[in-house]
Amino acid sequence: MKIYKKDVLVILLLSLGLTVIITFVLYQTGIAQKEILIEDSLGRTITKEEFEKMKNNDKIFMSSRKDSINRNIYTIYTEAEIAKNKHLDNRKSYYNDLINKSIPDFKLKNLNDKEFLNNDFKGKITVYTFWFTKCQPCIREIPVLNNLKNEFKNVNFVSMTFENKQILSDFINENDFKFINLYDTMELNKKLQIQSYPLHIVTNKDGIIKFVFSGGINIEEQLTTKINKLLD
Repeated sequence: MKIYKKDVLVILLLSLGLTVIITFVLYQTGIAQKEILIEDSLGRTITKEEFEKMKNNDKIFMSSRKDSINRNIYTIYTEAEIAKNKHLDNRKSYYNDLINKSIPDFKLKNLNDKEFLNNDFKGKITVYTFWFTKCQPCIREIPVLNNLKNEFKNVNFVSMTFENKQILSDFINENDFKFINLYDTMELNKKLQIQSYPLHIVTNKDGIIKFVFSGGINIEEQLTTKINKLLD
């Protein structure tokens, strides 16, 4: 995911002491559909290089909002920050509230421009994987997810990225991801208040959410167990 294509660094030096205020102004150009800025937990806009380092953490937690000129602003928290600031980690209780609720309505397309509605996946257990192409924990899961897709022939496996078609296409051209790959999922992400990636939601044959959990650890065992529970 090429979030940044040009970084402009503005440095303002104060005359007193060793205080340095650094302001990073980031621009997005080219094929991306929406302008995006990424900031850390202190509200500081981060550079492409800093983001590259952060995405290699075991888990990245994200929240999103719109600014005054309608850009998407993502705040990234590391797992260490979550551990130190328990008030930031209200995801689990919220995700528990999703259990036994219907997956929200959506209408999304795959790379072949085929349109999918949430109701299209009823009749089978469905695994929804929320991810993005610069999320290293997400990418590390793909071979395992592909194996599960091959094992469970009667289960829908659907990937959901908030990125645009071109970004997803560039990734899929270089990487084998056997899921039904849908893009531009931000509205659905907001409805579900997704803040961490990768995240997996498993629904039953009626489209009712039965399991919500983060990826990264024992993903094969976790998904296998949860799918088998719904198959029983």
